[in-house]
Amino acid sequence: MKIVDLLLNNKDSAEISLYYKDTSYSYQDIYKKAKTLENEIKNINTVRCNIAIILPNSPQYVIAFFSTLMSENVIVPIYDKSSESEMINAINTFDVAIIISNSDIIETILSRKDEIKHKCACIDINCGITYISGTNLVFPKTLAPRSIVLLLGTSGSTSNPKRVMLSDENLLNNVLSIIEA
Repeated sequence: MKIVDLLLNNKDSAEISLYYKDTSYSYQDIYKKAKTLENEIKNINTVRCNIAIILPNSPQYVIAFFSTLMSENVIVPIYDKSSESEMINAINTFDVAIIISNSDIIETILSRKDEIKHKCACIDINCGITYISGTNLVFPKTLAPRSIVLLLGTSGSTSNPKRVMLSDENLLNNVLSIIEA
């Protein structure tokens, strides 16, 4: 089983999958929005790549998470309250080709686009796409094996963050352990 199957197996269901503040979202709602974003991702880059999600905990984060998995790319979560330098460092360290975020964070990244070492595109989860020119003309491919779905950065206490590669199995076992506890 894969994490994305949790959504795909219920994509036609009107059952509530997520409550956020005063709003509920069905599996069908999440799937439709994730499918739209998946198509945007595929229109930007057809090569398997690392996609940063820089959003607060929200339905948009869930949509970005599943759309990245549906497009068979690798998720790189970046904390939305990170400093500008930390975000740029993570984008460079993890060879991020696409960033999914909101307009505020995208504006911050665009203000420092010359520091990004490769071609990178931003998708505003709320409205559209803006390209960032880096020092390279091509999007970087992911170096992660096919089984990897998420790259997590370590704290980097002795140097730059290291890449921790997590598979569907790793993530599902983590969820099961939390449920068991």
